[in-house]
Amino acid sequence: MGSAGGHDGTLSRLIELKRWTKAHDFAVSLKEIFGARFFIELSHREKSTANERSRLLQELAATLEIPTVASNDVRHATREEYAVYDAQTCRRLGLTVSQWHRDRPHNDAAYLCSTARLQKLGLPLAAIANSEAIARECSVSLLPGEVAPPHAFVPSGSDAVAYFKSLCIAGLKRRGMATSRRAKELLRKECDIICHLELEEFFLVVREVVVYARSVGIRCSGRGSAANSLVAYLLGITEVDPIKQNLLFERFLHEGRRGMPDIDVDFDTSRRNEVIAWMARNWGEEHTAMTANVNT
Repeated sequence: MGSAGGHDGTLSRLIELKRWTKAHDFAVSLKEIFGARFFIELSHREKSTANERSRLLQELAATLEIPTVASNDVRHATREEYAVYDAQTCRRLGLTVSQWHRDRPHNDAAYLCSTARLQKLGLPLAAIANSEAIARECSVSLLPGEVAPPHAFVPSGSDAVAYFKSLCIAGLKRRGMATSRRAKELLRKECDIICHLELEEFFLVVREVVVYARSVGIRCSGRGSAANSLVAYLLGITEVDPIKQNLLFERFLHEGRRGMPDIDVDFDTSRRNEVIAWMARNWGEEHTAMTANVNT
């Protein structure tokens, strides 16, 4: 699905410049690419030239048998946010608010308006209906309401909760904290929250990855807010003692949290692909994915 763009789009600009042949050819080329799912976008910035531009775009759409779609070429959610958007635009362009520039908004009309407002501006009912239909079609949930981690290894005869707690207790002994009342109290508190949120298997999965990496000599270390968790420390995911460092578990996880917690684990860059390949083999490529965080 594609559209020719709104107020500042190529087609609209060509119409504004009266470059009819180029506008015609541009629309035809996009129609050849998108077929019946290509739309000519009609927007209205409440400018004196808006009605004429809309009329010419509608004529072109009718000539080429291309459906139209209504939009408001939205730049800010409400009219009241216009001043903030204008100031941000000036900052981006390196201008003061007293300087003119063609890319500055001309008025406060580029907000997310209602269907009734689009009708009042004179946009065709068919174009408005297409806009609503596209909105419904694009309203999808890419992820379920609850993201479930892959199933962790659990020994036969046990269950995830019992195995999770047994590993934590073993971790108390391994970390030399078996006789610490403070450690036992904090572990009980963290386990209660983790199990109440049904995240025990999530921790087991992360532990599996870390255990595998270390078993083949790949350096790794948990970091970030997960270091606030005694459970993560006892499972070997992190190497920071949160009791000694006086760290607050609730900064990482609490009962009011919605969604999965973040456990960041760094792996040796030169061997990270080995870990990725192991995860794909262990849980199946259809259950693994890679993402990238790109700062802009």
